[in-house]
Amino acid sequence: MTGRHFAIAEYYRDNYGATGNINIWDPPVNPDQFSLASIYVENGFRDSLQSISAGWIVSPKLNQNNSGLFTYWTADGHEKTGCYNTVCPGFVQVSSKLALGTLARPTSTYDGEQYYLQAIIYQDNITGNWWFLIKNEPIGYWPKSLFHVQGLAYGASRVFWGGEVFNALRQSTSPLMGSGHFPKEGFKKAAFVNGLKVIDREIEKIRSPPVKDLRLFANSPKCYKVETKTGVGEEWSSAIFYGGPGGCTIT
Repeated sequence: MTGRHFAIAEYYRDNYGATGNINIWDPPVNPDQFSLASIYVENGFRDSLQSISAGWIVSPKLNQNNSGLFTYWTADGHEKTGCYNTVCPGFVQVSSKLALGTLARPTSTYDGEQYYLQAIIYQDNITGNWWFLIKNEPIGYWPKSLFHVQGLAYGASRVFWGGEVFNALRQSTSPLMGSGHFPKEGFKKAAFVNGLKVIDREIEKIRSPPVKDLRLFANSPKCYKVETKTGVGEEWSSAIFYGGPGGCTIT
């Protein structure tokens, strides 16, 4: 088992981006850990993997001791290209209102008020640049030139929504993901992403992926889980709950 743990919903279909309401939490982490929730848009596999993601993260190494906005990208399967935020050239910040690293506030409380980021990642059909927005505020973009023609330069092939944590040290256990509670506890207790939508490349329209077409993946199910959820209203027509208390070790 590596130090990286996921609990995500995967949707495989050619697309030009995705949206989701990412429930905001503030899980505690140690200096060599991180815990995040995001939307991932990808194309390619292994060393040809091209991926962008955005959401909130708690990561002391990024000077994020509380949940804040983040982005990530790679054009070669995390080998030589890519980074978080603007640590390397790539993502171009444009917003003067919301910078990367801005605290995601207010945060949700267990059995209390719930808050979320309305996150959008989409590819501009003229420039080919990939944009990250929070609600109606453009945060910035990844230039098309970062990616090659077999990858994100001309759309994506899949979207993921959910959580990820990382633990670098063998002597410590993995941190909380989301609220730190399993999905079965439901609303106000477990973390969620609702309002799942993609910009379908075939029909060139925004649509909610059918829940039956979502693939659920948790690589450490004793520590973290993910479940689909449907309910009343458009935002709950396609949704997931995810997360867990952690406690996994590197073996």
